[in-house]
Amino acid sequence: DSAVVVVRRTSVLPPGFAWAFAREIAGETS
Repeated sequence: DSAVVVVRRTSVLPPGFAWAFAREIAGETS
């Protein structure tokens, strides 16, 4: 859920970076 929001907010950044950042947050929240 939050990961999706992060990806959308970081859509301007490279997909790889956005996904890596989202995965880190998703791992902390879950």
